[in-house]
Amino acid sequence: MHHNVLMMVLLCVVCSISCRHDREGHATAVEYGSSSIHYVREFETLFGGSESASWISYYDGYGGQPMWNTFTTLYDRYALTMQFRVTVDRWRDEVGVVGEPHFVLLEITEVEVPKDPRKGIGCKYGENYNFGLKEWETLVKAGGDFSAIDINLSKNSPVTNIEHVKQ
Repeated sequence: MHHNVLMMVLLCVVCSISCRHDREGHATAVEYGSSSIHYVREFETLFGGSESASWISYYDGYGGQPMWNTFTTLYDRYALTMQFRVTVDRWRDEVGVVGEPHFVLLEITEVEVPKDPRKGIGCKYGENYNFGLKEWETLVKAGGDFSAIDINLSKNSPVTNIEHVKQ
């Protein structure tokens, strides 16, 4: 009987250590990744600041392979997303890169904001650009100038209500 109680206490201690609140662990892992993964640091340097956001999809690994996401808007008209697979060490809150990043640049041509906020916003899109590491490296060398990878952006055509996409 004493042995069973000891095992139950030990199991509770192990579970409480390994099952800490996922939100806290996720935030710490994102902070670690933002400072240690060079793709993320490059993205933040070129396009970041208060306008960008990073998160890990499937952080716990149960619903799918953990995926790093960094998102920002550019020139109040475009949405740029970087994604790559990651490993998550939940004991140490560390993130490791698996493979190469993939990038999507979407032109947003219209943002529809419904009167009922529960219905969510709607967007209409124009051009859609997908590119990989090779183009990213060229873009970094060009200081974020998309024309270096043959993408010409409309820099002076902001979209009304774009601030709702940034939320």
